[in-house]
Amino acid sequence: MDYRDPPAVCEAFAATVHRIDTTVDQDPANAYQRSAAYLNATLAAAVASRDPVRQTPRWQEWTLHRASTEVQVGPYAGDALPPDTDEQRHHATLITTQPVGRDGWRGPVERHTVVCTLRPTTVGWRISDYEIG
Repeated sequence: MDYRDPPAVCEAFAATVHRIDTTVDQDPANAYQRSAAYLNATLAAAVASRDPVRQTPRWQEWTLHRASTEVQVGPYAGDALPPDTDEQRHHATLITTQPVGRDGWRGPVERHTVVCTLRPTTVGWRISDYEIG
């Protein structure tokens, strides 16, 4: 991972938070915990202190099929982002996911936009804020 490349950091984060495997993860919050490497210290601490996600009917269906998500990262084609500065960069990406069960089941395709605000740290760029829509 090249932490000198803000778009690469945002795209890796976006893929990580959407990559879920019900045979390994206790709930979707585990994906956010795996994403901590892409976050600045403040945001990583906030993610680590989150309570587990409630077991939704969707999660229960995925678990029944022993599903994991297929994740594709694509270009963002939405509204203009704020201008970049030396101390802050913005990047957005489109994520397409589909849960696929080990039994052949395929759930619906979902698309999400992930918008990241990144700030430089002593070890490269890290996400200081994000929005998933």
